[in-house]
Amino acid sequence: MTTPTSRFAPQDGIQLAVNMVRIAPSDDGTTDAAAGVVVGAAYLPTVLSFLPNPLEEEAYVKAGDTFGRRNAEMRTHVQRSLKGTTKGKNVPEYADYMASGFRGELGGAFSTPPIAIWAPSEDGEPAVIWDPVELLPHAGVYAITVPTGSRFIAIDGETQVTALHSIYNRPELHGLTARALSRIRVPYELYWGCSVEEARQIFHDRNVKGVAMDKNLAISMDQRDIATAITRRLADSVKVPVNGELVPFSTFVKSQGRQLTASDKTLVTLSGLRALVVTTLLGRPGIPVTSGSVTVESIASREDDEFATSVEAKEAETIRLLSRIITALYEKGFAPGAKGSAINAPAVLAGIGVAAHHATAWADPNHTNALSEEALMDLLADIRWERSALFWDGAGGKAAPKTKDPHAVSFAGGIKDSGGRVADAILNPTSVIGRRIRGQ
Repeated sequence: MTTPTSRFAPQDGIQLAVNMVRIAPSDDGTTDAAAGVVVGAAYLPTVLSFLPNPLEEEAYVKAGDTFGRRNAEMRTHVQRSLKGTTKGKNVPEYADYMASGFRGELGGAFSTPPIAIWAPSEDGEPAVIWDPVELLPHAGVYAITVPTGSRFIAIDGETQVTALHSIYNRPELHGLTARALSRIRVPYELYWGCSVEEARQIFHDRNVKGVAMDKNLAISMDQRDIATAITRRLADSVKVPVNGELVPFSTFVKSQGRQLTASDKTLVTLSGLRALVVTTLLGRPGIPVTSGSVTVESIASREDDEFATSVEAKEAETIRLLSRIITALYEKGFAPGAKGSAINAPAVLAGIGVAAHHATAWADPNHTNALSEEALMDLLADIRWERSALFWDGAGGKAAPKTKDPHAVSFAGGIKDSGGRVADAILNPTSVIGRRIRGQ
């Protein structure tokens, strides 16, 4: 790497320009800092030169007295295992994501967090050499030197480090070249002068102090998820009457949060509406998929499918069919907030989607429950959508008699537990649960 200035400390190693976050000066007043935190960005080969592959580090621990064993053992105190864990299984998917970003396929919607790097000291020697002279006056930009042969540890972002090694070792598998990778810059935070106990505490704080995002909310924010994209277009395309005017149904869709509250003026959550879309596209097999990502490939028809329909045609038909259903059920089916209507429940929406799937062009017309669109609308027309145990106990909901309302019903079981029963009740009007939801 080219030295930005002659004021770098005279030390054999990798020289980096960084922004200072905090520095603890040494007791003897030398230019070396006893401890510090800096942030910066460096070229990928540079970062990987002092951040070993965590999978190799795990192998070093079992390999006896080998080069890198000390660092590998230090890692076990501040990191989780990769091999055979969910974290390790996520590496290939993360590598594919980053490779897509490096190839420019994700545009501006591509982001990876800075890697938090711990540089442990060895035998009293400083992990990095600090140059106290600002490279850029009044900007907080300083020089550090990473001694040759340093082996540091990622205390946050280790999955990313492992994925980066995977890409760098076999760039051709990811549609990249070594030259292209050498031009990629990686953001990082570098901590040095920390004890093992302090590094472990940083690991804890970085992984525990933050509140994990609700999975359904996260999916609803994923603009690459085909089901989410269709759901948003559906909400915008449906128009419902309000005070004599037609307004987009999206006005009444709660984008954040997976549940409605009694005070909400919205009619449905985005994640609930998305469940309706997913099960319409995929049918009953879509029920377990409602909480996961849906790709274009997952809704594409097989080449040998007798009832094959293009993805574009499925999207258009789904929006048209569900627009008709929402419009038909708007006044008698939907009610603001969590009270008053059963149709707000995600399990009920998923069940409606399963039923709607049987009226689509890509459903098997020879199936027992194959429906015409008019037959589907007839099945939905006489359902009692009131949120009452009289109609929904055992048919997707469960009576909650301990509340003030003797007919209170709970849909706490969720889509996976109850979506199938709702579909059965809709599709089989003469069954016990089918008659119940129709007030018979």
